[in-house]
Amino acid sequence: MTGSREGQRPGSAWLSGLVVGFAAGVATLEVPVVGWAIVVAFVILAARSHRAAAAGGMLLLGMGLAWMSLIISSGVIPELIGWSLTAIGMAIAGVAILAVGHVRER
Repeated sequence: MTGSREGQRPGSAWLSGLVVGFAAGVATLEVPVVGWAIVVAFVILAARSHRAAAAGGMLLLGMGLAWMSLIISSGVIPELIGWSLTAIGMAIAGVAILAVGHVRER
């Protein structure tokens, strides 16, 4: 496997970031202490990875998508416009981090 460490698939940082990001996004809104603890733990572990940009970008993207899905399902989008914009900003920041990380890898 080119471009990856022994025992680690090339897309594993993307997938783990997205899954943890979505779960942490739900948790940060439902049980904030647990959700933010998950985020901090993942960021610390991902920072040690050679694919930190992919993991971090997908974490933000997953959190933004989770927040938006919960806001939309609540049906009170006008009352939560600040949170909606924050969720969209997280998703956009995640995509930007992914793009920068992809460019740096080349």
